[in-house]
Amino acid sequence: MADAKVLAAALAAARRAGKLACGDPVPDGMLPTTFDEAYRAQEIAVALMKEPIAGYKIGGTSVAIQKEMKLDGPFRGAMLAPRCHKDGAVVPAPEGLLGVETEFAFRLSRDLPPRERPYGRDDVVAVVETMHPAFEIVGQRLPWSQFTNAKASVADFALNVAFVYGVAAPQSWRTSDLAAAEVRLLVGGKEEKRGTGAAVLGNPLNVLAWIAEFQRTRDGLKAGQWISTGTCTGWTRIPVGVEAVAEFGPWGRVGVTFMRP
Repeated sequence: MADAKVLAAALAAARRAGKLACGDPVPDGMLPTTFDEAYRAQEIAVALMKEPIAGYKIGGTSVAIQKEMKLDGPFRGAMLAPRCHKDGAVVPAPEGLLGVETEFAFRLSRDLPPRERPYGRDDVVAVVETMHPAFEIVGQRLPWSQFTNAKASVADFALNVAFVYGVAAPQSWRTSDLAAAEVRLLVGGKEEKRGTGAAVLGNPLNVLAWIAEFQRTRDGLKAGQWISTGTCTGWTRIPVGVEAVAEFGPWGRVGVTFMRP
């Protein structure tokens, strides 16, 4: 691919403007050809945004998404602090918006620093402060033709637009079977989709283990960061001005509405 800085600059400028970075077809040589190149472009684009990293979204955690995007496993993207919102937020709908994903999100109370020894699921759960019902808002700065190009999507902020979190769930989640936890997506008050925690690597806690391992050889995870574990119900387009609500049963609910920018 061309210099990762060129792609990163185009993606960052497009994200700030709420526009697409280029037309379709994408110019020759613009896209990454390896995942290392894709993550390098993502990291440069994040740095160019000059917004603090609030945590990470994990994509490609469901079998359906992996098949659609031709993935062998998950991928991660940084979530930026000014684009993280509380329940009930009204969020601008940028060009390239795909929609919402219903996700179990976790907030860390302590660091998980880089180290030689692998992290296990219990290591990560031990440093979780709270679990929350959440929406990840997903979208592209690259054209739709690149959606199934996983390397392009990783470079493109891992398709993250924003993040919306609800009130912390009861701590009884620690002794509950999150794989069996049911999630309902309602659009304008009507049920649109339904899923369970099993959709994300078999259990949202498995996703925590995955990101801890991914970050272990990079810069680790830090206290206060969010981990959003991937969609339980796929991604769903939401009309502007219509509230989307995700109901997580005993673990709470979260709502979001899109507005025209």
